[in-house]
Amino acid sequence: MTFELYFNIDLFLRVIVSCLCGLVIGYERENRNKFAGVRTHIIVALGSCLGMIISKYGFSDVSGFDPSRIASQVVSGIGFLGAGVIFVKNNSISGLTTAAGIWTTSIIGMTFGSGLYIMGLLGTFLIVIIQFLLYRNEYFKFKRKIYTVVVDCNSAEVIKNLRMYLSVNSIDYKALNIGYADDSFKITLKYLSRNENESDEFMKFLGSESEIVKFKFL
Repeated sequence: MTFELYFNIDLFLRVIVSCLCGLVIGYERENRNKFAGVRTHIIVALGSCLGMIISKYGFSDVSGFDPSRIASQVVSGIGFLGAGVIFVKNNSISGLTTAAGIWTTSIIGMTFGSGLYIMGLLGTFLIVIIQFLLYRNEYFKFKRKIYTVVVDCNSAEVIKNLRMYLSVNSIDYKALNIGYADDSFKITLKYLSRNENESDEFMKFLGSESEIVKFKFL
């Protein structure tokens, strides 16, 4: 086997393995019904791998060429894809994990393009494990959502009980505004909740207060 043939086979394997790893990462994302799925991650891995191969070997006949330029543009250029999967709705941000996964997939593709198979496989294994295990394990869910609730009540005692409930249950709140008109109080509370169960318990508390006329979540 000539050196040139061996070299081309090696480059071929880099591209194929890169695409396979992109498929694995994208499959996990698509199972979560994310916008960026299998095809997106395969294409990102493929493009990054080819970009790295070109950067490393494509200009060997040019003297004084900086091989890091194309590779660096791959890293920065992938940002437009990441920005396209980030959404903000009702004070909640989604898509950050997918965007980070796309960026990391591009790095993994570049790793294979450089011929670092072990590091590329390790990166693929770790990103899938991180996405899968931390998604399912409630203990690692640190993300909190902002909720806004408006409460109408007839007694200041409700305000006291509300503050006590927030304190006892270690619920952080960003704002607690109290208004008074027509012999009744209007309380507007913005609080942070880690999961829906916490909010369900809070709704039960509000429903148990006899002096609360009504409450609604915005």
